[in-house]
Amino acid sequence: MGSNGASLPVGVGVSSNPGRSGDAGSDALKLNNLQNWLESGGSLQALQEILGHGSIRMTQRYARLSDEHVLLEARRVWSDQELSVAGVVASSL
Repeated sequence: MGSNGASLPVGVGVSSNPGRSGDAGSDALKLNNLQNWLESGGSLQALQEILGHGSIRMTQRYARLSDEHVLLEARRVWSDQELSVAGVVASSL
């Protein structure tokens, strides 16, 4: 359960003692679910609540984005910025 008493979504959660649980496959699955949460647009703050972490730093220790997702996000942001700059330049002519 999260700190607010809500049940965790199926498959979401982390070991209370990561890296020492003896079940690396289970931990990898949990971490993959956290990654999917974030890459699907879920917020880090909501994930903190779901996991019942007392600080956002604890959640950040487990939360990772795939290299592919980071690259796609960077391309999207830079493309949006280029379009904005092009629009400003065109409107000033």
